[in-house]
Amino acid sequence: MEKRISGRKVYYLSSNKLRQREGENQLHQFSTTQERMLNFGYYAYAYSCPGRFFASLEIKIVLVRLIMDFDLKLPDGQRQPENLTAHEFIFSKPEATLLIRSRSAESRFKL
Repeated sequence: MEKRISGRKVYYLSSNKLRQREGENQLHQFSTTQERMLNFGYYAYAYSCPGRFFASLEIKIVLVRLIMDFDLKLPDGQRQPENLTAHEFIFSKPEATLLIRSRSAESRFKL
């Protein structure tokens, strides 16, 4: 039996727990800047990347289009490769194989 994980449930549970910590209610969001998270830079006096909110929305749009318009799967018999980690960042292995197929117009998700 295939085990299904609700990504939305995992996200909301983990992010809400992290934001409930003392002084961390604005942290743990993609466009947040702080000394330990340099996604969009961190400078004194809050001169971080002014386009970080726009960039984060653009990244989300690309991911939504990938999910809606393409079928993604691992090759038959292959399990998910182990992740690479660097500090708190998690990356997929660059040499991993992922099969991508465009969905027909009829089978694409509608907005």
